[in-house]
This record gives sequence, structure tokens and C-alpha cells, in this order.
Amino acid sequence: MSPIKLGRAGRDGLPAVVGAFAPSWLVEPPDGVDPTNPKHLAELERRKKLPPAVVQWYNPTAEKCCRAVTMQHDGEAFIPRPGCCVPICEPDGFAAYLAETAKWVQFFDAKQQTAAEPRIRSDGTFYAFQKPMKESMEQMLDRWRHRIWAQIRTRPEEPCEYFLPRHILNSIVNKAHVCTSVERLKTVAADWDYADTHGQLLFDYLNEALTGFSQIFKERAAADGPSSESEAEEDTPGVQLLEKTTLAVLHSFCREFNLPKSGNKSVVVNRVAQYFIS
Repeated sequence: MSPIKLGRAGRDGLPAVVGAFAPSWLVEPPDGVDPTNPKHLAELERRKKLPPAVVQWYNPTAEKCCRAVTMQHDGEAFIPRPGCCVPICEPDGFAAYLAETAKWVQFFDAKQQTAAEPRIRSDGTFYAFQKPMKESMEQMLDRWRHRIWAQIRTRPEEPCEYFLPRHILNSIVNKAHVCTSVERLKTVAADWDYADTHGQLLFDYLNEALTGFSQIFKERAAADGPSSESEAEEDTPGVQLLEKTTLAVLHSFCREFNLPKSGNKSVVVNRVAQYFIS
């Protein structure tokens, strides 16, 4: 097995280019650098913990390029090929590779600089997510963007990050419970370039997930509710605090409307009655 899993870049015999990224400490310092420098010593210790083939792969030499390291690691004979890897076998390709990388860095930096936290509040249709639900929603949206982008992309080398950038995905996850219409979703994902063409598709997917999570909240509420009518009568009139589930929802509710969780409780009760009690 190759020391570096690059996947299959080219399909059906088509030519392809693979770019492998690594932290700077994985690259060995050039000759002439003080080896006793604390920073370099710390980086050396980190490299020692990695398989030697991985370190060699990211530090190619004129005698052993990246492909040669892979072939040796796999126990196969190395047959030199022109332009098989950069910067050793194709020095000119390295400049083009750096230019392509710089283009993507500039693109995503510009996206994140223009992104702003949307100011939109819940209409009470869905509950705010708890942490485990946020994590699940993030994974679901990540799989969704991979699947949709694989269907519509025109260049195989373009990542799904181009379609739905991570900062927009995170914004949707954090504000999912307010996305009760396509227009609200577009407000949350204000900088999404594909909102007009794929906003409805994402909303349908998100709405289905939100409905499922809402059902979980309802089932928890039913399980945490009073076991008899006499217990129900002892609760505060008009409001039933359903233990941990409702408590978490109330905390999210208070944050959403900037309400105090202590002090003037009548304000909180009135808002809860308005939005949560039918």
C-alpha cells in the first residue's frame, strides 16, 4: 500500500493531477540551518513519529522522487517516467502547481472575508439544535454537498468546497432551525453562489432532516412528561418543563430572543406560552 493515499484522480484513462498538502513541519529544513534550533528540534521529533516512507515522500530528492518512494515502499521496481511528479521530475510543473494553489487560497479567503453572521430569528417551527444534533447535521450536509457536486461539476479537480464552502455550511448548521423557507435559507447562506440554482434542493433536504429532529424532541418530551394526571396538575399552569430536553430548548430560546434566564420570569413564561404552547 502506498505511504500516501492519494486516491484515483483520473478516471476512465483520463490524465489527472493530484496535489498533496502537508503541514510545514513535515518538510525537512534545508542545509545550513542551525540543527539545534528549538523549533527545528521539535519538528524533528514529530517527524520521527511518522513512518519513514511518509517523511521521504514529502522530502523527495534527485535520487528518489515521490513516485520512487511509493514504488520502493510497495516492493515494486521503479521505472523512471518523464514528468511523473514535481518538483523533482517536472520542475516547471511546480510553479504551475503553486499558482493554482494560490488561486484557491485567494478565492476562499475572499469568501470568508465577505461572510457575515445572518441576523434572522426563529419563527418557532423547529427547535434549536443541541450539540449532538449539530454534529449530525454537519455530517449530513457534508455528504449532501459531496453527492450533489459530483453530479454537476465540470472539472474533476474542483473540490466540493467550491460548491458549498465550509463557512456557509457551518452557518446553515448553526441556524438550521430558522430555515423554514427557501428565502430564510438564502438569508442564512447569503454568500452562497449556488443558492438560486440549488437553494430549493438544499431546503427540501434540510426540511426533511429538521422534521426528523423535531420528532426526536417530541418523543423525548413525551418520555420526560408527567406519568399521571395528578402530577400534571401540580406543574405550573400553562407550562410544563419537561426536564433536560425542554431545559435545553428553553436555554436556546432565551439566547435567541435575548431573554434573561433569571429575573423577570414572567417575560420568559409569556414568550414560551406564545411559541411553544398550542
